[in-house]
Amino acid sequence: ITRAETTIFGVTQKIPFPGKLSLKGRIAEREADIANTVLQAKEQEVLARVKAAYYDIYLTWQTLSVYREDKRLVDQFAKITLSKYRLGEVSQSDVLRAQVEQARLVNLITIQELKIGTANARLNALLHRSPEAPLGMPVGPVSFTLPYTLDELLTLATTERPELKARELAIARDGQKLNLAYKQYYPDFQLRFDRFIRFRGSDDFGLMASITFPLAF
Repeated sequence: ITRAETTIFGVTQKIPFPGKLSLKGRIAEREADIANTVLQAKEQEVLARVKAAYYDIYLTWQTLSVYREDKRLVDQFAKITLSKYRLGEVSQSDVLRAQVEQARLVNLITIQELKIGTANARLNALLHRSPEAPLGMPVGPVSFTLPYTLDELLTLATTERPELKARELAIARDGQKLNLAYKQYYPDFQLRFDRFIRFRGSDDFGLMASITFPLAF
């Protein structure tokens, strides 16, 4: 077995041109900020859809309540009309008109009940629940006073909107990417430290520094 005359242990460290690493760090921060604002926008979108679905159910229930009350009144009117018809006080056409109105309201009530089922399924889907999961009677909106004027609300809507913030952050990120692209023309440095262990003779150290220039430069 032949033993090597010298054994070399080396450590190499690459050092990018000053400013490159900090730019990469800021770009990564902007990417994280963009992801966070996109998440906020999605949360607000889902919340708005949940609210819209809820008040759609509320409106449907209110409409159904009106139709049911109308039918109750029409039923009473139809009974009175039928009694008067038997007494000869009204014509048969009056009775038929009352019966047609009854049938129309029955149809409207059925449609509203189907709408409630569809609206319930939509809200359950947004809440990640089974479409058949039961929902209670919706409660109407609570009146309150906004602490902002209309102009202030419009300003908040345009300045605090997550989608706009994400665009602004994307512009800042792209500007930093452009600066980083320019810095790619700058050279990088490399340091190397070697430890020489000789089988015959004294050990030694070596230190080397190099510069890497981009070919395009």
